[in-house]
Order: sequence, then structure tokens, then C-alpha cells
Amino acid sequence: MRFNSTFWFQGWQIILRCAVFSCNDGVKKFASTAILRYMPPSTDCTSLHRPAKIRRSIVFPETAFRTREAANADAIAEAQRQIIKLNGGARIDVA
Repeated sequence: MRFNSTFWFQGWQIILRCAVFSCNDGVKKFASTAILRYMPPSTDCTSLHRPAKIRRSIVFPETAFRTREAANADAIAEAQRQIIKLNGGARIDVA
């Protein structure tokens, strides 16, 4: 089963996908993947430069979490760190 969510951070769309895994001992674990997509800057805003590639941050099942919330929080934090690097290290708050 997969759960999907979408968030925005500094002009990037974060598409969050969470998968549930059943371990041999019957414990369920959750692993999330964050897919990053940028929105191209408007035509009147030429100073912003973003790469034309979709970046992925993948959390593998070996690093799965016991709750979906923990898996999502980890994937979002990693995605936000990557976005800050892609945006040139400057934090830009977007409403």
C-alpha cells in the first residue's frame, strides 16, 4: 500500500510517497520517497535559475521507520536540505 502527499517548499513541489513493508516478524515498517519538481520561474523573474532535472531522495527499506509520520518527516527533511542546496544555499521563504 502506498500513501501520497504533496507539499511546496521554496518554489519546489515535494511529492511524498510512503510504502508499508511487512517484516518477517510481522512488524510493519514505513519508508518514504520524496520526488522533487521545480516550478519554472515566471517570465518576469529572470534571476532565479533552477535545474531542469527531477531530483529524487530515496529512503530504502533498511532505514524504514515504525510509523508513517516518522518516515515522512525524514524524507521531507532530506528533501528540504536538497532544495536549499539546489537553490544556492540561501533560504527563501515562500508562502
